[in-house]
Amino acid sequence: MALSVCDFASGDVVQVGRRLMLLLEVSGEQSVLCPLFPAGEDMRHRADLQPAWCELIEANLKNADVKVRCVPQIHPVVRLKKVGRVGANLTYRVRSEVLREQARRTCELALERGTRGYARVGMVPR
Repeated sequence: MALSVCDFASGDVVQVGRRLMLLLEVSGEQSVLCPLFPAGEDMRHRADLQPAWCELIEANLKNADVKVRCVPQIHPVVRLKKVGRVGANLTYRVRSEVLREQARRTCELALERGTRGYARVGMVPR
C-alpha cells in the first residue's frame, strides 16, 4: 500500500533510497528533508545537530547515535518511505537551526557580492 501526502507529517523519519532523513514539511507533492548521518563520522558541518538518544526513541533507527545535518533538501513525496517519528521538540530545534544556517548563508553571499545592508563584518547572525 503506497502512502499518500496526507500520511506524512513534520517530524517523521523517512527513507529516501538508502538514506534516512527527517521530514520538516510537505508542500503539495514535494517534501523538505534534513539528512541523518552517523555521529561517529569524521566530517563535521556547522549545521550539524546532535540529538540525545532519548529524543530518538520512536525513530526506529538501528543505531540511535546519529546527527541531523540542518541543510534542507527537497524530494518528491512519492519517493518517501516512513520509518519512524521524532518528537516535536527535536523537530522545532532542527527547524530553528535550518533558519539559522540559511541566515548565515545569506550573510556570506551578501559579503561575497559586496552588498550593503545588515550583512556587514561583525554582524554575522549566531
